Order: sequence, then C-alpha cells, then structure tokens
Amino acid sequence: GTATILTSLADLYRADRRSAEAEPLLTRALAINEKALGPDHLGTAASLASLAALATAQERFTEAEPLLERALAIREKVLGPDHPGTAASLTDLAELYRADYRHADAEPLFERALAIREKGLGPEHPATAQAVYNLGDLYRRQRRFADAEVLFERALAIVEKVLGPDHPGTAASLTNLADVYARQGRFAAAEPLFERALTIREKAFGPDHLETAGSLVN
Repeated sequence: GTATILTSLADLYRADRRSAEAEPLLTRALAINEKALGPDHLGTAASLASLAALATAQERFTEAEPLLERALAIREKVLGPDHPGTAASLTDLAELYRADYRHADAEPLFERALAIREKGLGPEHPATAQAVYNLGDLYRRQRRFADAEVLFERALAIVEKVLGPDHPGTAASLTNLADVYARQGRFAAAEPLFERALTIREKAFGPDHLETAGSLVN
C-alpha cells in the first residue's frame, strides 16, 4: 500500500543521510496506517517505531520516547508480553534510554528483552547473544566491568558456537571482552583476545580495511 511505499522511500533517504526528507514521509505513513488500520494495529506500531528511530538518530529523545512507548504498548497488547516483537520494542526503548544516559531506565528493559529471547529462542540463538551484549554494554557504560565481563564471555561463547571461530562477529565479541579486561587493568588477559580479533579481521577483510584498522587501534 501507500504507507509501505512511503516507508521504503523514507528508509532509502535515511540510508542516504537525508533525514529531513525522510521524516514527512514517515509521518504521512503513520497517519495513513492509523486511519486505515486503527491506532492499535501492528502496522501502526511499525510506523511509530520507524518515526521514533529517525528522531532517536537525531538525538531528539523527548520526541522519540512517547512514540516508542506507544509502539511497545501496541505490541504487548496484540502479541503478548513474551513475544519477540515485544522484545524488539523493549530493546528500541532501552536503546533510547541508553543513548540519553538514562541507564537506570534502560536496565530493566534490556533485562526483560533478554528473558524473552532466552525463553522464546533458547540460550544459544544469535538474537539471544545480541540481547546479552546489549545488557553487557550497558554495564560497561556504567563502569560495572565485572558484570559486563560475565555477559561478554557468554556472548562470545554463543557467537563462536553459532558463527564459528573465524567470523567477524566473533572478532567483535572478542574485542568487547578484551576491552572490559583492559578497563580492569587485566592487560595480559586482554592482549591475546585483541590479537585474535585482529587475525580474524585481517583474514576476513584484508590488512588495509577499516575493520582491520579498528583492531589495530585497540
């Protein structure tokens, strides 16, 4: 329908960093979905989330927050409290709080999203690993490095098992764990992880790629 086309065009503009052109399209798509589908439809929730993502990327948190809260309420009502779609909305809102340095507000949402992923997808699913990382990253930002370490170790174990030892995703997990080791002054533990991440990225991207440069900086 028209709303879908508007959203797709807006996504194209966003990818091209043309946010000012994307916003009126997303606003129009939301209005169409609210009128055609109703205020409590999943299509309306998707439009709310898209518009909120644009505002969040521009750090317009006070505008994005009520949109995400409404999208979460719709998904909880329609899908139930333990559905992956609800977990996605919880994560969206938690990421907004994290970006706005509202860590205490973000934590219970990330925790609940993780519980939903574990229950619905199992403890070793890639989406569960992402939820584990999200909570660990929040702890890292709060300088709760010991708590972050436990979660980053778990995320690494999942990613290695699911993606393999030489996957770039494994390199990212190694870098996160090495970072929290280093922040705790455990440089001997961090060094082999950084080195392994560098080896993976050199193999995957070549020695002159930006991803490889990131490992060199670490």
